[in-house]
Amino acid sequence: MTAIPPPRSDLGETWRWELRRPPPAGRDADADLLWLHQRERLLLSGLRAHCPDALAELDVLDVGCGVGGELLRLVAHGADPQRMHGVDLDEDRIRSARERLPAADLRVGDARRLPYATGAMDVVVQFTMLSSIPDATDRAAAAREMARVTRPGGVTVSYDFWINPFNSSTRPVTRRELRRLFPRHRIEAHAVTLAPPLARAVCGRSFGAATALQALPFLRTHVLAFITAPAPEEPAS
Repeated sequence: MTAIPPPRSDLGETWRWELRRPPPAGRDADADLLWLHQRERLLLSGLRAHCPDALAELDVLDVGCGVGGELLRLVAHGADPQRMHGVDLDEDRIRSARERLPAADLRVGDARRLPYATGAMDVVVQFTMLSSIPDATDRAAAAREMARVTRPGGVTVSYDFWINPFNSSTRPVTRRELRRLFPRHRIEAHAVTLAPPLARAVCGRSFGAATALQALPFLRTHVLAFITAPAPEEPAS
């Protein structure tokens, strides 16, 4: 089988899509690109390491997919639109996602009760969805569902912040929390994303300086984790 190709340094079609969408105003646009570049490279490298199949051969589910931006970026890197799946509570967001990705399977649904069969997906991703669930019981239910629909040998990917003192309506997802939510799983975690207040302050003055600061792990506020279930035990011979 063909391995997932290494991520391109210019991010190719991904950047072309980013340039087509209305950008945030001012320095937020530069900060978005700073964060995205780092996250995309690590995400694609991680998928290449954890998935033996080509990206085009993977069934991918985005839990809390919003308007489909993350799925669209994966398609730009070679994923098959017909194998992209997404679920979100907001019907308007799903409607917008369907306009962007008409070939994908995009549904209104609840992360605590995913409308997919057990082991249906090669890759299940969440981007700041878990942190938006403040209730511990509901968050654990969403994590269990993500693990349930990930096939044996597949990977669950979590991108979320571990510290955010400026948003009291969310709850951080620390590495310890990930270990609690996904017991007995192997978790490969990476610190990513320059602290947003610092990124916005520096990017407008010097993108290079912001890139250098983002290289310092202690200034990063998010965790990108690749979560794999233990291999099933072979029956005794």
